Amino acid sequence: MRPVLIGIDGGGSGSRAACLLPDGHRTEVTGGPANVSLREEALNNIKALLVALCTKAGLQREQLAEAKCHIGLAGVLEDQGAKDIAVALGLPKATMSDDQITTITGALADGDGIVVAIGTGSFLGRKQGEHIRRIGGWGLALGDEASGAWMGRRALSLALKSCDGLAPVTAFARRILDRFDGAAGVVRFSLRAAPSDYAALAPEILQAAGQGDDMALSILRDGVGYLQAGIAVLDDTGTCPVCLAGGLGPHYAGFLPHDLKERLIPAAGTALDGALLMAARNAEFDP
Repeated sequence: MRPVLIGIDGGGSGSRAACLLPDGHRTEVTGGPANVSLREEALNNIKALLVALCTKAGLQREQLAEAKCHIGLAGVLEDQGAKDIAVALGLPKATMSDDQITTITGALADGDGIVVAIGTGSFLGRKQGEHIRRIGGWGLALGDEASGAWMGRRALSLALKSCDGLAPVTAFARRILDRFDGAAGVVRFSLRAAPSDYAALAPEILQAAGQGDDMALSILRDGVGYLQAGIAVLDDTGTCPVCLAGGLGPHYAGFLPHDLKERLIPAAGTALDGALLMAARNAEFDP
């Protein structure tokens, strides 16, 4: 009999879990953020996620413990920490990776190519057979260029520069300043803002760029420049297929140069699909 498969996708802005029963019925639930850098919050949110999944799918806790499970979790950097988390969740048999691996697996499935993953954070990865090479994903403090958080922080920085006469005072810059009641409000916001708070501004930036606002367009151009550089490092032939993934990745398509647009392929699935696929592969090797 086919085993129950469970996939978990834990990210900085939220988490999702899916259960695939032997009869093919799939159940999904969503929950709060799950980044290992905030370990207790991540554990509590995933435990709540699993309770919700069991309730919705009609699973008993014993069935959950015996299921083939893969967890993709933001911030997982070493094997022992991953094992400790799996045990703490009551899933000692679960396999675990960072969420970048599940994102790449979900986007490309069994194919090869480059994944440009843009959400709250960002990274690029190239899959060639069993080998995966990655760029970025270092967090907002040190990187995450082109990400939603980076876009939001950049917008606030440029709005402040417009107050100093160092950047144009565009319509979007004025909207940002009005929203936060001026420069002082922008600074107050920055003192408590998490990456997800900055990323919440990304839809407005994309909208303003689509309307031709110079400030918003400059942010997108800088983001595209970073993505182009990363793609070139991963593929110096200029021929490898490129998949734009994550909540914001596809929004960059219209701003890419023509040669890159021609290489774009659709994502096969999401990071959650990737976690389920990895759980299925584990079941094949450990029936």
